[in-house]
Amino acid sequence: MTDNHPEDRTLKYEEHEIAIVAQILGEIQHNYAQQLNFRKGIKEFREEGVAACVRELNQMHQRICWRMVTIKELTRRERIRAQDGLMLLTKKDKGEVKARYAYNGKPTRMWVKDEEKASPTVLTESLFVTCAIDAHEGRDMMCMDIPNAFIQAEIPKRKKGERIIMKIRGRLVDWLIEISPQTYQDKVVIEKGVKVLYVEIVRAIYGMLEAALMWYRQFRTDLEKVGFKFHDYDPCIAFKDVEGSQHLVRFHVDDILSSHMKAKVNDEFALWAQQKYGEIKDVKVKRGKVFKFLGMVLDFSHAGECHVLQEDHVDDIVRSWPEEIKKTAKELTPCTSNHFDRGEGKLLCNERREIFHTIAAKCLFVGNRSRPDTLPTVSLLTTPGSRTK
Repeated sequence: MTDNHPEDRTLKYEEHEIAIVAQILGEIQHNYAQQLNFRKGIKEFREEGVAACVRELNQMHQRICWRMVTIKELTRRERIRAQDGLMLLTKKDKGEVKARYAYNGKPTRMWVKDEEKASPTVLTESLFVTCAIDAHEGRDMMCMDIPNAFIQAEIPKRKKGERIIMKIRGRLVDWLIEISPQTYQDKVVIEKGVKVLYVEIVRAIYGMLEAALMWYRQFRTDLEKVGFKFHDYDPCIAFKDVEGSQHLVRFHVDDILSSHMKAKVNDEFALWAQQKYGEIKDVKVKRGKVFKFLGMVLDFSHAGECHVLQEDHVDDIVRSWPEEIKKTAKELTPCTSNHFDRGEGKLLCNERREIFHTIAAKCLFVGNRSRPDTLPTVSLLTTPGSRTK
């Protein structure tokens, strides 16, 4: 395939931005390909969808994610900025229907400050270096997943006029009333024939632009309270000395990788996390030698080694290719002798251009993590204005 965009129509990204875009594309493809809005989700999943929505609303009610407010309590500014909640449904790989209630954060981009929208995540280089140390020293490894991480973070109290207000509508209102009549029954208003509840968001729920940063600050504070210090160069690497050895923690939002020479230290850390974040839903803990972490498989099965694999992503790239891939002799590298020669083919049509960009982004995601041998080729494919054979 070949392509050559006019300069003024070419989107340019910094290297770190390309990696982020590729990761997002990969996660959307892998986890949320079947994510549906409320109406389509209920039509598709029926009783399973209803049950999933009720479970999601119930856990948000139990975690006290919002405080009820009446229209009279709201300022004009708050009424204008009030956003509708979004109930999204998807069927996971194991067949379970999952619902997630999110805040519609898209319109809030106009007034949320840029420094409040981004949260640090563990650097890939940091992860690889520390995993190499783990493997060399033969440390005990543990992976954890914090349930509903964002809504474990409390929003700092805001003055009237600056609060985050959300509207809950329709059937969701009925289900909340069934969950807790005394909380919601007398707060319902009718707008254009539809039941509506107004709530002040008091915890960082999904969809809020500030949610990831709020959770990061919460988790960092909690770790610092139990003695962890943070690395000067990577704000998602925490460590402390326990019984003469380093206890190392790396995290990417709610995914946590922990290591120590003694297994009991990881056991105690898992117990702390369960007591801190698992009151309503258990913290998922994985022990062993092989872990799924940030779209990769980290394999510590061989003594002194850590192998990084992304076989599922590679299979997805192959399946996404619109043409039959013929079996050829195995090559040591995807580079050929004429690798950097300028191609002379015709420009791609819009449909094939979209396919090309999507696959190139997926290849970049894999190349930056588990297949660095492909990067010379992938970097050429992702260079704006390049034309390859």
